[in-house]
Amino acid sequence: MNVLKFGGTSVATAAAMRQVRAIIEKTGGAIVVLSACGGVTNRLLHCIELAGDGKSVAAVEIVNEIEQRHLDLCRDLLQSEDFQRDALLKVKALCEELRVFCEGVALLGECTPRSIDIAGSFGERLSTLVFSLYCQAEGINTVLFDAREMMRTDSNFTSAKINFPELQRLADEKLTPLLTPGAIIITQGFIGSDKRGITTTLGRGGSDLSAALIGAAIAADEILIYTDVSGIASADPRIIPNARSIPEMSFAEARELSFYGAKVLHPETILPAVERDIPVRVLNTFAPDDAGTIIVAKASREHGICAVTLKKKCISISATGLNSKQSVDFFRNVNELSNELYAAALGESKCFAVIDAPSDTSALDRLYQQIPHIDIQDTTLLCGVGIGLHGELVAHFSKAVSSFKPLAVLFGVSEVGLIALLPPELAEGALRAVHEIIS
Repeated sequence: MNVLKFGGTSVATAAAMRQVRAIIEKTGGAIVVLSACGGVTNRLLHCIELAGDGKSVAAVEIVNEIEQRHLDLCRDLLQSEDFQRDALLKVKALCEELRVFCEGVALLGECTPRSIDIAGSFGERLSTLVFSLYCQAEGINTVLFDAREMMRTDSNFTSAKINFPELQRLADEKLTPLLTPGAIIITQGFIGSDKRGITTTLGRGGSDLSAALIGAAIAADEILIYTDVSGIASADPRIIPNARSIPEMSFAEARELSFYGAKVLHPETILPAVERDIPVRVLNTFAPDDAGTIIVAKASREHGICAVTLKKKCISISATGLNSKQSVDFFRNVNELSNELYAAALGESKCFAVIDAPSDTSALDRLYQQIPHIDIQDTTLLCGVGIGLHGELVAHFSKAVSSFKPLAVLFGVSEVGLIALLPPELAEGALRAVHEIIS
C-alpha cells in the first residue's frame, strides 16, 4: 500500500480536489494525507493572533471567511442534496467550534503556543472533512481517520517532535485494521497530539513529514508527495527556464539540496523513509502522468552533479589572528546567532562560518566587540549535489564559478554536495554557469 500526500495547492479549489480524487481512484487502496487548503493556515494563524490581542470581532470575521470558503467547496463538489446538506452541517459545526475557541482566547487576552496549535489544526481538519465527504458521495470506499489518534508527539507546541515507538503502536492498533482491500484512508498532515490528547503541530511543512512517518509506520511500498511541480528540478525554473526534472536522486542528494535552499521537500521528510528503505516519489497533481522524481537510498546514475540551488540571505563570518580560546568564543557566538550552520572552517589562527542573516543586528555588534579582526559579508550559497564529487568534478565546479568572485569553494554537509560562497548580486550568474556544465 502507498501513502499519498497532497499539498495546499492540490486541495485549494474544487477543481483541484476533483483532480486529487481522479488520482486516488487509480490506486486501488491507499492512505491519503492532506494539507489545509492553500492559504488557510496563514489565515488561521492571523485569526488566533487577533484573538490573543482581544480582537474577537476581527478573529471571528476570519473564521467566517474560512467557513464560507469550505461551504462553497461543498456546494461545488457535492451534487446530491442529502450529501451536501450533511457536509454543510459538519463544516458549520467545525467552524462554530473554532469561533467559540477564538472567543475564549480573546476573553483571556493571551495567545499561547498551545492555542496556536489548536487553531492551526482546523485547516487540515476542514480540508479532510470536505474531501472525504466528496469521495464518499462519488462512491469511493473512504474512511476519515483523525491523525491525532495516531501521531503521538511531545508537548513542544508549534514544533512538536514525534514519539515514533508510540506512533508505531497506535498505527498497529488503530490504523492497520482500516487497511482493507480497496479502502482509501483520508487523514491530516501537520497535526498530532501529546500524551494528554492535546492537539499539537509538527511545524510548517509538517504534512510531508506526516506522510513519511505514516509510510514508515505501515511499511508502505512508496510514499508519493504530490505538489504543483513535476518532481525535483535541476535548478529553480524561475532562474533557469530550461531546468529539467531529475528522474532519480539519492536520499542524501535530496536532503542536501533541501538544506541548501530547494523548496520541494521538507528537509526532514525523507529521513523516516531512508531509515526503512522506502522510495519517495515527488509528483505533480496537475500533470499526474509526468514521471516526476523518485528518491531512493542509492541512486543508480553515473557520477556527476545533477542539481544546483541557491541559499540566499546568508552572511559569512570570518576572523583571523585567533588563539584557541578566541576560536571557541567565535563558534559559541556564531551558534547563538543561528540554529543552522551551512559551512564552517577552522584553521591555524583563522575561523570561518556561514549562517542565516540574523534579524537582530545588535547580536552582530556584540560579535564585532568580542572577536578581533572580524569580517562579516552578505553571502549567497550555491550548492551543487551529485555523486562522486571529487577530482575532475570539483575542478569543473570551481572553474564554472571562478569568474563570479567566490569567497570560497567547499564541500557541503555531506559528500554529495559542493558549495560556493558568492556575492549575492553574482549568485544567479554562477547558478547559470554551473547548470550549463550539468545540462
